[in-house]
Amino acid sequence: MDILTWQEVLTQTVSLMGNKEQNLFFPPYIASNAGRLVTNYILDELVRVYPNSQIITDKARPFLKRKIVSVENGIGNYPSDYRNILDMGIAVNDTHTSPCNCSEEQIEQTRECKDCTENNELINTTDSSSILYDATLASLRKEWCKFTQVVQVDVDQFYKRTSSKLRPPTFEKPVYTNISRTQFKLCPIGVTHVEIFYIKDPTKSNIAYTMMPDDTWQINTADPTFVELEWEVSIAPEFFRAFTTLYSIHTRDGSLVNALNELKQLGLF
Repeated sequence: MDILTWQEVLTQTVSLMGNKEQNLFFPPYIASNAGRLVTNYILDELVRVYPNSQIITDKARPFLKRKIVSVENGIGNYPSDYRNILDMGIAVNDTHTSPCNCSEEQIEQTRECKDCTENNELINTTDSSSILYDATLASLRKEWCKFTQVVQVDVDQFYKRTSSKLRPPTFEKPVYTNISRTQFKLCPIGVTHVEIFYIKDPTKSNIAYTMMPDDTWQINTADPTFVELEWEVSIAPEFFRAFTTLYSIHTRDGSLVNALNELKQLGLF
């Protein structure tokens, strides 16, 4: 995996600006702030275009995560490191009439649940010693769960849907809503686990530096306060475009006050 580094970003940025010495024209704390601002802006843009573009998978790979979350009485907790929720799904049986209550470990192993009985008990039709052995099924790829998407709705819609006799939530068409920054509420009741795809919070990247005899500075990767960028090189075109915009603002007026307004005009994706 090729990582986009701070040094690459600074070197390319100053080379585009007439080969100026980066140390004299771009203080490290300004560069660090600009990098963090660009990271958050690009993540916002990627979330905005999701799911209509493959870009989010290719560009945001270091920030994409998946987690199985337990649900109790319709209430679940979001992953502690989430920034944006992309998708949520539940495991259901073939008829979509009940949840496939696999354990977290089973879902993690294959992302799919064996066929469920009416009592949600797992059955094994691929073990030759079992009275339920089915040679045809044994020859097929083992599927542990079939997932259906849980649709997010606002609080008002959630309570209208859950009280509706015409269109109540079902295991085929489940819904959820946010009840706080850290928790969600899901219907129908009976789901024990959900699978969440999300964008994680970025780390606070930072340029540590060492002063040189000529009063310039150099990046010091050995300093414990140095934190490298999390991006892969695939984001380089978009990152450089946004970063050099902030560099231009700084060299023009010495401030990043108007940075966000400038970035909103870019339309990266």
